[in-house]
Amino acid sequence: MNSFSILEEEEEDYVQKTSVEYFKFVSLATDIRVDIQDKPLEFSSKDSSVSLIACSIKNGYFIAASNQGFVYGETAVLRKGFYNAPKGKNISFTDKIEVNVSSPVLQLRLSYDESHIIVGTSRALLIYQLSDIQTDRENVKPVKEWNLDEEIMDVRPNTESHPNLVAILFSNNQCRIMDMMDGTTQCQLPSEDITALCWSPKGRQIVCGRKNGYLEHYDISGNKKDSLPIPSAVSTENEEEPADRYVKDVLWIDNNTFLPIYARERSNEEDEFVFDGFIINRKPHSEDGPQYTRLAELTPIFSNGGHGDHFYMEIIHNLGEEIKCMVVIANAASTEISVVGQDADGEWSTWEIPEGGEILLPLSEETFMDTYPVGLALDFAPNETLPPLDASIDETRVQPMPILYVLNDEAKVSAYHCYNITLARTGGTYKPPASVSTSTVSSSSTPAPSIPAASTAPASTAPASTTPSAFGSFASTQGTSSFSDLLSGKTKSVSSDGFGGFGGQTTASIPSFQNLGSSQKLAPIMSSPLTAKPNFSNTPSFGSTSNIGFGTTTPLGFGSGTMSSAMTDKPLASFKSSSTAEDKTDKPAATTFTAFGQSEATSDSVLYS
Repeated sequence: MNSFSILEEEEEDYVQKTSVEYFKFVSLATDIRVDIQDKPLEFSSKDSSVSLIACSIKNGYFIAASNQGFVYGETAVLRKGFYNAPKGKNISFTDKIEVNVSSPVLQLRLSYDESHIIVGTSRALLIYQLSDIQTDRENVKPVKEWNLDEEIMDVRPNTESHPNLVAILFSNNQCRIMDMMDGTTQCQLPSEDITALCWSPKGRQIVCGRKNGYLEHYDISGNKKDSLPIPSAVSTENEEEPADRYVKDVLWIDNNTFLPIYARERSNEEDEFVFDGFIINRKPHSEDGPQYTRLAELTPIFSNGGHGDHFYMEIIHNLGEEIKCMVVIANAASTEISVVGQDADGEWSTWEIPEGGEILLPLSEETFMDTYPVGLALDFAPNETLPPLDASIDETRVQPMPILYVLNDEAKVSAYHCYNITLARTGGTYKPPASVSTSTVSSSSTPAPSIPAASTAPASTAPASTTPSAFGSFASTQGTSSFSDLLSGKTKSVSSDGFGGFGGQTTASIPSFQNLGSSQKLAPIMSSPLTAKPNFSNTPSFGSTSNIGFGTTTPLGFGSGTMSSAMTDKPLASFKSSSTAEDKTDKPAATTFTAFGQSEATSDSVLYS
């Protein structure tokens, strides 16, 4: 009998969803996506385990898969593209470095120090050096290439202690830990039924989920350190389970806390998807054995579009006093994104996000069918302050918050502020991970104009402006709404006279509102024009025939605010759009503060030194 069956009664009851009024996802720009390429990504449904976007914490860049290989760009430029996009128009990310890879890219990861990009194809691991990409651009070659004898299902770089090590899960359910720089095998883990893996926060151990539902812990030499049994609620001890579930995915949250997802085996494509997430505390203060908390529904699947289920999990610690920890969860077979959070009292649950603050993946603009995620990434170092919650009460701008990027199977990126409303209301500052360089969270850029005083002129009387913007393009600036409208669900038209864009002059009517945690739907956010600007010569253009620029000739760099000398003549600073009649909105401004603080480092010392 399962030694932890004493917990069976608690396990069989779900922890109810918690309705949170202090958190929302807020689009950087409503109904705007950035196209990485002009065609959907090409991969088969069996490649559901792909992970095709990654974001640098320290150095201000991102990578995303393309049909030719992968693209490299700056997160600052990506964000500006959203903030300045024409109303309701997707834009093409043109200022990028495109790296060709001979085989389809299935995994994209960054080394711990982010100096190397790790590319997984079906049976090979390619290692690119960041500095080589910056200098050699499209002609870059991998510094290492390792051919492997089994199909790759997952690639996980070590998270700190051993930065050259990478764990590879193969299709035969075996896991190898290897040195990515010299190709040597550090160890082959002894289990032959591994289905999921995740490094500890410090990288001294790795946890592996197994077909029998167990979680096994190993050190880098393959020595078994711990084991957590399958919860009885998803084992054959529960009469409703035909067999023990397997571990579909697992996240090592902190020293003693894990989030595994247990799935029922599907025998054919017609079988429904059945899975449950648990929070496991292996050393609770009040109990002798591990404590299992069964979570309410995650990422419901209504129509999977032929995609297999694979989970993407990204973690944010200490996003304000109310949010000790939150995990954003996407499923390759679901159009909905879920959040599991830990509140100030340490209680875990699935969160019910206020209406209008959730994330639903967009419908395809070509087929009008659902689109599905193929990767998540968090940007912890945005340096743009956000508009006030309500400028009629307080014009203090809100400090930056983490940004979530979602890449879908049509190669479109959506972006959302992970927005703690209480933190914004009280003027608090989010403290990013300790690994974020202070140079990536500061800027010497001139801030965008603050929200101006309200206009007394009725919105209906304001003519559309065709005055050149600050970037030399013509645009209509009629009918905009503020960032505070986006949070509250209200809209209000504004009038414009003069120059739009950064550094422009605007007269706007700003509505007031009170219920920041209301369930009103997100109102459209309209944006100002960008100027035509040539992209660099080796990058093909996608989309329309006009480039959209940001009025800068010195792109943000990689941790220092400047580009290397080899890159300064090739700026990554423009997008493309097919629209010439565009709208203006209040945009985040670059902040000049430098002290975000440091988050507490997670320690593995309970188990090992």
